[in-house]
Formats: sequence, structure tokens, C-alpha cells
Amino acid sequence: MEFVLIVTWFVYGSTPSHYQVDFRSMDACETARAAILNDANRLNAELDQKIRELTRGGIGATYRQPKQVSAICSPLGEKWNGASHEPDRSAGQPPTVKGAADDDQNREVK
Repeated sequence: MEFVLIVTWFVYGSTPSHYQVDFRSMDACETARAAILNDANRLNAELDQKIRELTRGGIGATYRQPKQVSAICSPLGEKWNGASHEPDRSAGQPPTVKGAADDDQNREVK
């Protein structure tokens, strides 16, 4: 079975950019997803650091919105029960969403 990683970057003042990459296993997809979320955190930390340096140097820094990213791994093709990664949807459990801000916790989609 194949899996797809769907990534969308949201940057203030720009059109969202998106891409998708196919993987042969959910583990490989989740590893790539984690790397994307880590990149977003790193980029935002670097932006915060630059703003702090500019303000300390007496230069008025304009606040910039952080980069936001959505990264989702999903099975392709036949139905996948996802027992090792997600709850079985046939059991009536709601879908969950994971993002950079709550990488270790699931939120319900409303």
C-alpha cells in the first residue's frame, strides 16, 4: 500500500504553496511529516531571533506573522484501517488533525 504526504505552507501576504509526495510505508511518511513540522518550528524560531536582535540593536522591527504548515499523511488506494496510527473510523470515532503546535496531541475536527 502507498501513502501520500500532503503539505501546505501558509506565509502571511503570500499565496499558500502546496505539494505532495508518495511513500511506500506510513512510517516513512510520518518521518518526513515530522521533518516538515520541525522545519516550520526552526524557521519560526530563526524569525523570532532576528526580530529580537533587530529590536535590541535599536532598529524598529516590524512584526511578521510566523509561517504555518499543514502536513498530513494519508493512505492511497484501498481502505486502510490504520490500526497502528489512527483509530478505526468504522468504530464511530471522530477524525483527528495534528499540526506543528500540537504534534504530540490530537484535536478533534469540528
